[in-house]
Formats: sequence, C-alpha cells, structure tokens
Amino acid sequence: MEYILTGKDMKALDRYTIENIGIPSLVLMENAARSAVHYITDKKLFRKILIVCGTGNNGADGLCIYRILKIQGFSCDCIVVGDEQKATEEFCIQKKILENLSFELSKECDFERYDMIVDALFGVGLSRAVTGIFAETINKMNTANAYIYAVDIPSGISSDTGNVCGCAVKADRTVTFGYRKTGIVRYPGKNYCGHVLVCDIGYSNQVCKALGFERKYCTDKDLENIPKRDSNGNKGTFGKILIIAGSEKYSGAAILSCKAAYRTGAGMVKLVTHKENKTVFGRAVPEALSLFYENESAEEFQKELQNSIQWADVIAVGPGLSQSKKAKELLEFVLNYYNGKRVILDADALNLLSQNGSLKEKLSQTMILTPHLMEMARLTGRDLSEVKKYPEETARDFANRYHCNIVLKDAVTISTDGKEFFYNLSGNSGMATAGSGDVLTGILAAAAVWKLPVEQVMTLGVYIHGKTGDLTAQKYGEYGMTANDMINKLSFIGTKRMV
Repeated sequence: MEYILTGKDMKALDRYTIENIGIPSLVLMENAARSAVHYITDKKLFRKILIVCGTGNNGADGLCIYRILKIQGFSCDCIVVGDEQKATEEFCIQKKILENLSFELSKECDFERYDMIVDALFGVGLSRAVTGIFAETINKMNTANAYIYAVDIPSGISSDTGNVCGCAVKADRTVTFGYRKTGIVRYPGKNYCGHVLVCDIGYSNQVCKALGFERKYCTDKDLENIPKRDSNGNKGTFGKILIIAGSEKYSGAAILSCKAAYRTGAGMVKLVTHKENKTVFGRAVPEALSLFYENESAEEFQKELQNSIQWADVIAVGPGLSQSKKAKELLEFVLNYYNGKRVILDADALNLLSQNGSLKEKLSQTMILTPHLMEMARLTGRDLSEVKKYPEETARDFANRYHCNIVLKDAVTISTDGKEFFYNLSGNSGMATAGSGDVLTGILAAAAVWKLPVEQVMTLGVYIHGKTGDLTAQKYGEYGMTANDMINKLSFIGTKRMV
C-alpha cells in the first residue's frame, strides 16, 4: 500500500528527512522541480509557459521550475504574487539563483498570452481563505485559455480535507511530490486536480512508517497479495460463505451478493432467505446451497441455522433483509453464535443495529460494517452533514467504541480498523447504482476467507469492487452499467487482465 499524507504529515516528513536523514531542503526542491519539468515538457506541445509563484516554499518550487525550463530553452515567464518581505528562506535562495543567471521575474502579465500555466501559488501549508490579489490571480488562471499544471496541490485546496478555501485553481494535471495528499484524494479537492502524477523526490516509506502516518491506499500491486488457488484444493478449501439476505418482498440483493461471492473465488455459498425466494434464487444461482424460512420462528429452522453458522468460514448479513421482527431475530442469532468468525454487516443489518442499541454491544474486531454516509449517521446518531464533514473521525470513533471495522462508502470510500485509514482510489460514478453495495458485500465475504489481516481484506475488497466498476464502465459506460454487469467482470480477479 502507498501512503497518503496530510499537510501536517508533509511538514513532519520534510523536517525528519532534512534534519535526521541529512538530505538538504534544496536537494529535495531540485528533485521536485526536475520531476515537475519532466511531466510539463513530456509532449512539448506548449509554445508559451507562465509560472505563477507565491512567496512560500511552493513558490520556491515554481522558481526552480522556471530556471530549469529557461535553461532548457523553453519560452516561459514567471510572475511572483505576494509580499516578498515575508518570503521563506528557500524562496529567497531560489530568487538569488535566478538573479545570478539574469533571469527576470514579473509582477504583472497578460494571462491570455500563454497556452500553459504552472500553478505554484500555494502548497500544502494553506490554512486560510484565499482573498484579495491571490483570489484575483486564481481567477485569472482559471479563466485563461491555457492548460494548467498544479505544483504539489492546486492552490486554494486544503491539503488536509480537500475543501476549497474560498476559491481554488482548477488544474488539468497535478504533479505532487513524494506522496498523494489527503486533499487530493477527497472531494471536492479531487475534482480540482485533474490527472494526478506522484513523483519520487527522495522521501522514504520507512520514515513514513516510523513517524506513524495513518493513511494509505491500495494499488494494483496489492492485488499480488491475493493468495494463489491451491491446485490440490477443493470447494471447501476455497471458503464456505453463509449469506443471510433477502426477504419476502426482496430477492435481488441476495442474488447479487451470492453471485459476487462466487465470482470472487468462494468455493461454496449458502443463502438463508425467505421461502418466497426459493424459485427465483434457484434459477439465478443454481450453484448455491440454501436454507429457507417462513415468517414464524421454528425450532427446526433455528437448529439448521446454527449448523449453517458452524459450517461457514465467513458470514454476511443484511442485503435486502428488511427490518422486520424476523430480520432482527436472524441478526441477533448470528451475533450470539458466530463464534469469532469474520462477519460482514451491510444494509438492513446496519439499520437494525441503529434501531437496537444493545445489538451494537455484540460487535467485535472480526466484524466489518459497510455503511454509506446516511447509514453511518443513523448508527452514530450524528447529523449527516457532520458525517460528511468528518468522515474519518466519525468512522474511527465508532470503530474504537465498538471494537469493529468500518468501510464508510462514498465517492471515495474510507475504511478503518480504528487505528489507520485506508482510502480507495478505484471506481467511478457509474457504481452509484442499485445493487452495487450488495456486490461489495459478496466480494468482502469471499475476500475474508483469504486469511489476510482484516485491514487487507477491507482495502483489497473495496479496491477490487472499484476496479471491477472501472472495467465494467469501459464496456457499458458509466451511464449504462449495472450491478449485475459488474459481477461478470469479477471473473478477471487474479488474472493479468485485471491490472
């Protein structure tokens, strides 16, 4: 997994790298500038380039970029915005180098003369609203008919939250240094970044680990952690999944979860659902086992359910289950008899938890809850607006209080075990469609069999879900894709075509 850093993290990493590792600040800056220039000039399509600099270290990066471009013979100008009396030491050094080379800086220019603008106005340290001449400059950049590269992060975006600090540069590309920033991966900041390029400039993952950075994200390389299929295995070897889903009126969610579990590699899937689903389920998922119930409790059914729980390696509860008295009985039965096995709780299982506070006390560290924002609000009793504003804090507080794991579903899903945060960067808007969450439940249930740590189960499961959505969108488009379409693309797991 790769790290995601906040502005505070970046300052700590810079300080440690300079003071303890011994790499001078100017060396890091030179590496950053040369990496940016590499991408800025990769296609050589731009005739006239403008670099817009503030007077902080992000502006110093911009001055360095300007120098390298000038030396390489590109037609470019550089404008400095802000009070140079308050400039950082690095900015002053970079400016002195330009003076020694007789490279001039500008105070004003016509932004319409340029077909590329490099935004080096503000970096990750921005903590106030952008106003005055800075806001005017950002507006000029956004309205110019030019391709915009942002240096490290688009100016005006909070590196910690992704919030817009009054106004922000709308970049076509963002060249970020060392690691992605939280403000780059969270909305609305993500919408301002364009295509993001991460440049290695000399930082170390070992230092990030030593400093205890909490945020990571999954990449295609992490798919290599999926265990290889044992050629000497059997259907029991590859996992027995018990899915308690569907109800008298709803069968589709249960079918999607069962199909997804099979497509993700489960050897056996057993569905517990209402007897009304018997015919449709038998036709839709003929490979699966089943246990059907009626509305009234029956001693024989409870005995069979307990045997099914003992049989299973992983249990999933919730999709299409309803919030009936019977659904509550089923959830409570699982929470009483799961015996430390991994349990996925989704959809109506979460709504039942919200309505019955005593059931929350039965949660444990082997359980993964998959709420969307509204379900998280119900679980915590917080306003939806608060959950949207503080998703990390909300998920972590709940995970720690109830000793469980949370997959907080949103445009950018955040998972947590109460200690670390795992962001998901795969997926697309086409996945905002009915049944998509039911597919994720099946994927997570199958992934939980792999005997990987629970944080890997969450991050890999969510990443595969998003990756499958991306593959589906390639075929059907984001407007036309459905959850059922996604299931067919799950067959790519474990193949080179998946990545």
